[in-house]
Amino acid sequence: MNQSLQVETFKLQSKSMLISLLLTFFFGGLGIFYVSTLGGVICTVIEVALWIASFLTFGLGFIAVAIWHFFCIIFAAIKTNSHNKKLIRSVQTATA
Repeated sequence: MNQSLQVETFKLQSKSMLISLLLTFFFGGLGIFYVSTLGGVICTVIEVALWIASFLTFGLGFIAVAIWHFFCIIFAAIKTNSHNKKLIRSVQTATA
């Protein structure tokens, strides 16, 4: 595989950190689907459960929702970085 084709493959398969963070900030666990399907399912299910608990406790659980939302944003950044590093390693091994 030639060098330019590998660079194009990397550009097409890499994930944008900015897009990942914005999606997660605005859509919570649903934004993580951009990077990780399983992570998106887990974060979304927990976030929905926390929202339901928050409504049932008349807003007392909102602090837990906010903390979980912050965790999801950090998780999205970690998963995006992990995905891109894995992609770089695969491109490097293909050239070797």
